[in-house]
Amino acid sequence: MDASEAFRGCLARLSQLPGLVVCLDDDTFYIDFFLGFGLASATGVWGLVGDATKAILEARLSGRVKVLKWVDDFFTIRLDPTITINDILAATRELDFPWNPEKTVDFKPNPKYIGWVFNIPERKAVLPREKAEKYVDRATPFERGQQQDKHSTQKLLGSLQHVAFVARDLRPHLGSIASFLASWPEEKQYQKRFIPVEVQKEAGFWVKALSIVPFVRSFALPPNQFPDTVWVDASTEWGIGVLVGEAWGAWKWLPGWETDGRGIGWAEAIALEFGLLAAKACG
Repeated sequence: MDASEAFRGCLARLSQLPGLVVCLDDDTFYIDFFLGFGLASATGVWGLVGDATKAILEARLSGRVKVLKWVDDFFTIRLDPTITINDILAATRELDFPWNPEKTVDFKPNPKYIGWVFNIPERKAVLPREKAEKYVDRATPFERGQQQDKHSTQKLLGSLQHVAFVARDLRPHLGSIASFLASWPEEKQYQKRFIPVEVQKEAGFWVKALSIVPFVRSFALPPNQFPDTVWVDASTEWGIGVLVGEAWGAWKWLPGWETDGRGIGWAEAIALEFGLLAAKACG
């Protein structure tokens, strides 16, 4: 379920209207109707409305539904199989909330949310083939080393981040593309640049991964859960510490460890890896 014209649905109070007028020069004034939410942040105002609607819906159907929300996209999971879409609409009717009728559908076992199809009975998330192929088309020019502009790089990184939101195993393979984008000179925003070799390799990895049919990930709970709590920490002044249950380990940095661009981010990543290895060693 989506909110219809979500950002346009929040009206400005009369007392806020002066805040929508912009003086361009002494004799010219412009009325700003673009996301005109008065004197507050547009996204912040909508967030308050959306979050309140979510809270009211879960309170009125307490224990019977769970609502996930991303901006104006509401994904309702029913915990009570007797709940229907009419119950959802009835619970919010007096709020006059602007549901989009074109995107309001009844419950089904494989709903679509944030671009993914979630097979709830099998606990699997599937990236639609047309979306996967679109992302492959965006990554292929980078794999081939063709010159690209900043906008194309932003689109590629955003698309791959969307995939990695669910396919968490692919998250480590975004670093080179993200670094390439971050290195773009501010004064050359529209300049096309050559693709570094490491970015070509990373794009090629994504082309191969997204070409797997079907592109699916499981969100089922693991059959066995690790019984102990694992804590890790890193300090640039000292080293790494790991705590698994009541067992612990610590490693002090060798002189010169911070060379070659290593810093706190690298140290935290190593600490996490050590924590996983320690947990694995503990069974």
